[in-house]
Amino acid sequence: MIDRNGPAVARQFLQKWDYGEQTTDAALTNGYVYDHIPAGTTDRTIEDAASPYALTYSRQFRYVSLLRRYPVAPEWEPAPAPATTPAIRTRHGADIWAPTRDRATTMTGHTVAL
Repeated sequence: MIDRNGPAVARQFLQKWDYGEQTTDAALTNGYVYDHIPAGTTDRTIEDAASPYALTYSRQFRYVSLLRRYPVAPEWEPAPAPATTPAIRTRHGADIWAPTRDRATTMTGHTVAL
């Protein structure tokens, strides 16, 4: 779809699976909150200043990820960071998310995974 119609069309298509507060609550609960968009060296990241979404994809590894900025009220105070951050691991145990040093410790104004 990205090759045929472009990343903007792919982003618009994937937005159908953003269920607003339900999606945000799941991302916050499961620790999928980042200071920076998690991306590897083979990833392409497409952002549009007029959109809260960022599209990351890799042709080499054949995946796509849609993330959304999470606006936070100024009076919001983050809860203490959990002792461990959840991560998805491959069969060989390698962490496929951003290195621990790059993960967010607070959620204020950062991107959440959808």
